[in-house]
Parts: sequence; C-alpha cells; structure tokens
Amino acid sequence: MPIDMHVSISLDPDVDDQLALLRQSSRQVLDSEYPPSAVRDAASSELRYSPDFWRKISDLGWPGTLIPGASGGAGGTIIEAGVLAEEMGGALCETPFVSSSVVSAHLLISSALPSSNTILPAVAGGDTIVSFSETGATTRPDSPRVERTAPGYVVDGTAPFVPFAHVSDELLIAGKGPEGEDVLLRADPQDRRISVTLHDTIDWSPLCHLKFDKLELPEVSRLAGGQEASSSIAKALELGAVITCMEQLGGAERCLEMANEYAMNRVQFGRPIATFQAIKHKLADMYASLALARAISYAALRASADGASSPMLTAMACVASSEAFTSVARSALQIYGGLGYTWEVDVHLYLRRAAALATLYGSVPEHLDTIGALLPDLKRKKDTPTAAASAQATQESEV
Repeated sequence: MPIDMHVSISLDPDVDDQLALLRQSSRQVLDSEYPPSAVRDAASSELRYSPDFWRKISDLGWPGTLIPGASGGAGGTIIEAGVLAEEMGGALCETPFVSSSVVSAHLLISSALPSSNTILPAVAGGDTIVSFSETGATTRPDSPRVERTAPGYVVDGTAPFVPFAHVSDELLIAGKGPEGEDVLLRADPQDRRISVTLHDTIDWSPLCHLKFDKLELPEVSRLAGGQEASSSIAKALELGAVITCMEQLGGAERCLEMANEYAMNRVQFGRPIATFQAIKHKLADMYASLALARAISYAALRASADGASSPMLTAMACVASSEAFTSVARSALQIYGGLGYTWEVDVHLYLRRAAALATLYGSVPEHLDTIGALLPDLKRKKDTPTAAASAQATQESEV
C-alpha cells in the first residue's frame, strides 16, 4: 500500500507540480524497467550494474540533469536530481548517476578549462562515465600524493572506495600537493599504472580500490589547484552526500510501504498482524523516523539548490537519513520475521543497501564530529552582537 509522505521541496507550488510529474514518470519507468529481479541480476553480474538500464535512462536524459543545456544537458537543478535519486533509491537502482552525473559533473562544470567542457556532452548523454577518487571520508595517510615535475605531475597512493571505477571512461583524482594544497587531476582509468580492484561489498555495489603507482600525467591534466580545487571538491562532495540522502529516503520509504502491506495481509490468531499494538507502534516509529529525515534532507537539498554551502545542514541530513534508512529497514525485516531473511523476499536487500550507503560519503560518527566542530562557531555567531544591538547598548549606557 503506497504511503504518500512527499511534502513541498521547492516551496513553489508551480515547481512542486512539475516535480510531482517527474516523480510519477520516473517511478513508472523504474517499475516497468527495473523490477526486483533486476536488482538480483545486477548483483550477480560481472559489472555489478545493468548497462542496458543505464542506456535507457540516458536516453531519457537523466544523466544530464545537472549539466547546462549549452553542454548537452537538461540544465536542471539539484532538486530534480534529488527527485530522481529518491525514486532510484526506492528501486535499489545501481547506476553511476551519483558518482558521474552529480559529483564528477560538478567538478567538470566548475573547471573553466576547455578540456572539461569537451566531455560534458558525452557525460550528459550517458556515453561517458566519470569516476571521482574521493568520497569525503576522513583523510588517510595513503591518500593520493601529487608531485610536480617538469613535464607535469606524478601521482602515488591509493583511493580505497571509488564507485564505478571499473567501468569508467574518465577518472578525476583528488590529491595533495607538496605543500598540502588540493590538486584536481584528470586521468585515463585504463592507464597501466592504475590498478583497479573491485570490492566484495555487502550489497554488491561496485566500489573499487585504486592504487596509483607513480602515475605520470601531463600539465593539461590539471583541472584545478589550491583554493579553487578545495572549494570545487568540497561542493561536489556536499552534492554527492545530499543526493545520497535522497537515495536513502527512497529506500526507507519503500521499506515502510512493504512492511505496512505485509502487516495488513499477514494473518495471525485470526486477524492481520497490523492490528496488534506492537506492530502499530513499530510502523508509527518507522514513519516518524522517515518524516524527520525527509524534513532535514529536503532542507539540505533546497540549500544546495540555492547555491549556499551548509556543512552543518548537510551533516545533519546525512546522520538523519542514514539512521532512518537503517532503522526502518531493520524494523521492516523484523515485521516480516523469518521470511525477511530469505533470498526471495526483497526487504533484506534494502537493509544491505542501508549499511552500504551509511558510510559512502562519510560515516555517521564522522558527520557527528562535523556537527560538533561547527557548534562553537554557531554559538559565537549567536553571541556576537549586531551593529544595531551595539549602537542601542551604547545609547542606553550614555543615558
């Protein structure tokens, strides 16, 4: 039984009507083209995703959502991308949408170099998949190190969790220069000095371990450096985190729908188990957890759409959506009972995905650390008197 929990995202009625149509049409596509059997097929395939389905949604223009019209894209906003991600999360779609069409696309758009603009049309059309070496986890001692040489750059180090690197056509590398400055480079993932190992993940998502063995890159491979690279990378990771929150919301909502439907139809002691108080309370808790996560995540989505950078709001959304998806999926499994553990029932697939997404763009403890670090700054801003308040206090003291 569908449970409509969608509220205003844009706070503009006309835009919300358009988003509702986008949500409806995308769900129709997913229901017809990506049934639960497709999730299992992708999990057991060598590539861990369906190139045929990627081609179908590419023909619909989904990968070009955030890419400007002048570069072959739809010229949309992060809100449209969020709606698509939410629906794909509900269907457990495994595609390069977040890594290539959101994170990497932003990095390429932010670069003013002609070499970046030349591949954007292919990215928008889904013909070129771009991977980014960073996902925002805590800095590691073996993070890619970039040395400056006469002909260009040399990259050493590893990137442990890179989505879709095994099928990518372009690779964007975030590294640290000799002085600790950020450097953003473009490389060919097929280069023999880059080793790509596909991980065995809990949900079979295609995360790869990359090792750079003195990878030599020419000067033209540099997309950005210094503060420009830092700002671009930070914003790209913020967008990736927010869109992942939307995926988690979609997955949690589908879990709630499945659990509610099962409880209404499962009869025990002569009546549906949905009439038992314990099940009622569990479903209510699931609904409340999802509603809270949706409110915070939509706020983070709107802030990103407005161009504002809000690390605090993004971190709060990541915590809320990760915890909501995990708790809702776990509760759904409990409502299903032993049946939920069987391969044929879909609910366990959602719990697997919840565990995987909860660490992709930083874990809950890392986001809580971010919130804790930002709280003193918020307090100082609150305690700092405004110019008007200072002038009023001066006048009162003179009187």
